[in-house]
Amino acid sequence: MIGKRIAVLVSILFFVLLQTRGLNGLNQYTMNHNDGDNTFSRAASTNKTQILREKSTSQHHPPPPFTFAACLIMKDGNVLLPEWLAYHYTFLPLRRLIIALDPLSQTSPDWILEAFNSTLAPNLETTLWKDDSFVDDLDSNPSWLKIRNLTRNANNASQADLHGAYLLRQGTFYHMCMKKLHQEAEENNIAHNQTQPLWTILLDLDEYLAFNNYEGELEGPPRFCTTDFNQKIQDDECWQNYEQEVFAGRHPRGRLSDFQHQTAANFIASGIDPMYTTPDFPCVAFTRTQMSGMDDYSDVNGRTSAPPSSGGALANNATSVLSTFRFRKHGRRQTNLKGKSIIDATQYPNFRVKTMSLNPHRPLGDKCLGAYKAPRRPGRKNVAARIIHANLTFRVNHYVGSPLESTITRGHGRESAIQDRNDQISVVENHTDESMQGWFGRFVDEVGDQKTAFWLTRGLMEKATKEIMDASVRRAL
Repeated sequence: MIGKRIAVLVSILFFVLLQTRGLNGLNQYTMNHNDGDNTFSRAASTNKTQILREKSTSQHHPPPPFTFAACLIMKDGNVLLPEWLAYHYTFLPLRRLIIALDPLSQTSPDWILEAFNSTLAPNLETTLWKDDSFVDDLDSNPSWLKIRNLTRNANNASQADLHGAYLLRQGTFYHMCMKKLHQEAEENNIAHNQTQPLWTILLDLDEYLAFNNYEGELEGPPRFCTTDFNQKIQDDECWQNYEQEVFAGRHPRGRLSDFQHQTAANFIASGIDPMYTTPDFPCVAFTRTQMSGMDDYSDVNGRTSAPPSSGGALANNATSVLSTFRFRKHGRRQTNLKGKSIIDATQYPNFRVKTMSLNPHRPLGDKCLGAYKAPRRPGRKNVAARIIHANLTFRVNHYVGSPLESTITRGHGRESAIQDRNDQISVVENHTDESMQGWFGRFVDEVGDQKTAFWLTRGLMEKATKEIMDASVRRAL
């Protein structure tokens, strides 16, 4: 027991050193200005792919045609929340957030939400729920009484029981969150005599929605160009036809370059991707790409050196600790984790939903576009729904972080699991994904100055790091 406590305290001390790296490197960041405009290029497999990526460099940000919402479950995730919230506030744009706080969480995000709300009001509205906020019969429902008992005796509960309790809480929360957002959206549309959608993301704190830019040979052939969708046998003619459609702009992915400096809402409202305008299908499922936990910007002195954010020197100092800047290597795009999804809350009650099975992967079943049931193979049980990456204009980047950081920000006992996950990632060699790194300069524009952008990201993250370390020390003693 003493050895375990010592290990915990040692990991905390290492994390302190990790978080303070780069603080003295403020003047080491360099900017690549071109008439006040910063552009970023990614390694490309073909010249045509490179043209698609660099087609648009305009910094003009037209107002979004509508805004997004999110239903988020949290447990001691305060270190991750500032970047996640700032990114989606900028990229989507996210303007409504409902958070369910896990009863086992040692920390609360209320002070982070207050910082964002006070700075960005009236543009951002957040709500923090505990179990009694979204369960009507909390004191009489047998299932919830069992969950409450498990929560109070978590140290003696099995992992299977705790996981079952989590799934019940997750399904109930998503259902009640969507109902709440549906009601709000309906009232807002009536008040303004409009019919705007309210696309709602169901992601975790280490997941980021992004444009699914085409990457040519780095991506490999679409699954529908292979035998049995296993990518072992390629149909070159099928792949060439797909590329021609993309490069000619006839496939929706070929039009993404026109929106690289705009929001997700601008692209969806354009009507280019029919998935978001198909009647009676208010859900779209995305593939998830595993991002490596290898820090791409560590020099020989251990300092983290992120690329320019186009927000200025202070902004660059902030981005040096952000996952979207530090971790840029990734696994194969079409090697799927379970997908994640987005739902138009305005249409949510139009469908019968089983609350117990409501999950972020395919919450509305066949009403989720992008996912399909793979053919059943002889001798195998039913195969989970798969998602065809090549058909999607958005994807989800999943950042596991380093083993040490994941230990601090997500709870102790996960070091080996996170390390194993990192080791299993088949990283695409000689390629880093820089498509995520234009957002911070736009966030500076949104909040008005570098100092505010710094405080809402790195400033809050450092405060949250101290908070979770203090909680970890108390738990270890």
